[in-house]
Amino acid sequence: MENKNKIRKKAAILSVADLRHMTCANFFCEYFKRNKIDFDFICIQRYEKPAKTIYDCEMYQYKSILPTNIGSYKKMKVFYEFKKYADSVIKNNNYDLIVVWGENAAWLFNKTLKKHRNYCVNIRDFLEGKNKIFIPVLKNTLKHARFNTTPAPGGINYLGIEKLVMLNKDYQVLHNYKKTKRFTRSTGIIRITYMGIIPEYISTFKKILSIFKNDSRFVLAYYGKDAEVELKEYAEENGIHNVILGGAFSPDKTSELLEATDIINSVYGTENTGVETAIGVKESCGPLLHIPVLSDSGSYFSDLSEKYGFGKGVSIDDNMPDVVYNWYTGIVSQEFDFGCDQYCEWLEKINSKIEKELDKII
Repeated sequence: MENKNKIRKKAAILSVADLRHMTCANFFCEYFKRNKIDFDFICIQRYEKPAKTIYDCEMYQYKSILPTNIGSYKKMKVFYEFKKYADSVIKNNNYDLIVVWGENAAWLFNKTLKKHRNYCVNIRDFLEGKNKIFIPVLKNTLKHARFNTTPAPGGINYLGIEKLVMLNKDYQVLHNYKKTKRFTRSTGIIRITYMGIIPEYISTFKKILSIFKNDSRFVLAYYGKDAEVELKEYAEENGIHNVILGGAFSPDKTSELLEATDIINSVYGTENTGVETAIGVKESCGPLLHIPVLSDSGSYFSDLSEKYGFGKGVSIDDNMPDVVYNWYTGIVSQEFDFGCDQYCEWLEKINSKIEKELDKII
């Protein structure tokens, strides 16, 4: 019989990001919910309206609306103001575990975390370009963590510290998605959708728009902050009409955009090492929802998606539209769905290793 007077464990998910950009942290939320562990979010509110969550938890959101082009000095000032706020929250709560979401938070809270001791870190990006002050402190934080995770299998030994792979799984999208989770081929114009960061990959996206310019077989959709500005201007100047553009969107809109999608676009160009070796959030929705995925030829994800049969690696050249069309129209539904199911089984097996590590701590 369960002891009703037993004190429940309590955890915190700590990040300098806005909750809207932390959808895959829900892996930990699901674990805490399943194991009856109370938890809080401690993060920065970067938009006018506070973020919401589908989970029953406390939300400590430090409001600081940061523009995209904010300078380093102002950003660090905000970070240290948030640190003071978060340290107070941590001090007032006896957390049994702190989940650190992102390398910036791991760096910023180095002393706090080492004092607490029971913490783990999820690295989101590779940081070779960071300054010489940042890397040693980050490495020190990782060294003293109970364990560390990364969504990029290519980054397991990043900074010489071993990590577990935590494959991205967007529980909120899975919960909200209304279409059948089986492959459904478009009988009309094929809609290829990109959702995410725009400015960093703008030159690649412009090149793709030019290659697909007014091809009646396709419509290209780009959603993300600045898409409706820079890409719209480029499309209008070059007479490109088969394009749909939208700005920043909240996580609860992701499933709605995916319901209108025939192919998920995860083609960034191969210049970015972090992208080339990672399994990103949006492309990971492909096998979970049984939606085909395009990615850069030769990248880790293209090899993985072709292995399981739910994706295609492509080169950004004039042949790209024909390659995509021939591949998409040639998909065999039964084989595609089987491959997606196999990937999902693999994902659960990989992520179960993290659950075992959590069991040891909390």
